[in-house]
Amino acid sequence: MKTFLAQVTPADPNAGTPTTAPAHSPVENIMIQLGVESTWRETEWWGWVALLGCIFLGVIAGRVTSGFMRKTADRAQGRGAVAAATVVRSAATPASLFLITVGISVGLGFIDLQPVASSLRNKVLTFLYVLAVAWFLFNLVDLIDIWVRNLATRTKSHIDDQLAPLIRKTLRIFLVILVGLYTAQNIFNQDVTAWLTGLGIAGLAVSLAAQDSLRNLFGSITILLDKPFEVGDRIVFDGFDGPVEEIGFRSTRMRNFDGELITVPNSKFIEGSVRNVTKRPTIRRVMDVSVEYGTSPELMRQAVEAIRKILDEPEIRLKLDWEKTPPRVHFNEMKADNLNIRVSYWFSNPADWWGFNDLAQHVNLRVMEELTAIGVPFAFPTQTMVLTNDGDKPLRVETRSAPESRP
Repeated sequence: MKTFLAQVTPADPNAGTPTTAPAHSPVENIMIQLGVESTWRETEWWGWVALLGCIFLGVIAGRVTSGFMRKTADRAQGRGAVAAATVVRSAATPASLFLITVGISVGLGFIDLQPVASSLRNKVLTFLYVLAVAWFLFNLVDLIDIWVRNLATRTKSHIDDQLAPLIRKTLRIFLVILVGLYTAQNIFNQDVTAWLTGLGIAGLAVSLAAQDSLRNLFGSITILLDKPFEVGDRIVFDGFDGPVEEIGFRSTRMRNFDGELITVPNSKFIEGSVRNVTKRPTIRRVMDVSVEYGTSPELMRQAVEAIRKILDEPEIRLKLDWEKTPPRVHFNEMKADNLNIRVSYWFSNPADWWGFNDLAQHVNLRVMEELTAIGVPFAFPTQTMVLTNDGDKPLRVETRSAPESRP
């Protein structure tokens, strides 16, 4: 620890008793080290005027240049030159900072600075120049973002749209870290090795404490690369059914058909299985038409044929996938309480859920109309109880009248 000792000077030349001079404040010490008093005393008045004028000209030049570049970018945007407009617009504000720094640099040339202040001036001006260039590169990341988005529009996948902001944020964070390390080591002569070592230890501690967050991050990367579902897809997962609204770094948000927003950690999708309803090529419907026992075989054949003709009607046929999966109608089972006709057909537009339900209603009504017309009796769940007279347990049926009500 450094010890600051007050300067000891005699209070009177004729006296032999020394006195202690007052200590300077930290601000006064800094001003003494920078030689502010010497700079103010040795610099001519016109030097300060020149500094003020150079700063003023730098600000004016920066404002004019920035405004001109923005108007140029707008005109290029109107002509459809999106890339050129992005480059020019990205350089507008950094150019203003660069010109202001030039004005300050030229103006300080008229000021008589001490070595310490001169060294500090060079470091600050260099930092401002580096900051202007880094600012331009930071804004220029939008050009890569536009390029990625253009590639995403050429594909049907919505996951590509999620990659664009991810790449933009990653590049900008990397650029900020790189510029920060370069500035600390090359401009301000700081040892970044110790910083990196400390960051490594801190990163290890954070990673151990945030294992779930890292698992969710890897889960989001798996979703982006493997593409089990996309934004807008209807999925069934862990008992939840609904469309996906957002895929984030930590979780995925889906909304069920009751309107409830459900948040699922992305790590869960690595462990479990996801049913992507939207990705199915068709919607399969299986319906059972129950017919009463006692219906003749000929009438059953007529019922099966009538249902096949219904599914072949033009307004129904156009909505089914007849080429790959034609409808199937069969008298497939004799159940305990009815004769069953199994009907299967495949709706060709899996995204139109309500259209599927409209078609199901239409088919149901047509089946009821046709089977009723040919006299096919529909069955309903029944039980038949057979009563027999057993010698050991004679059958006895009694009829009792209800007791009369009394007033």
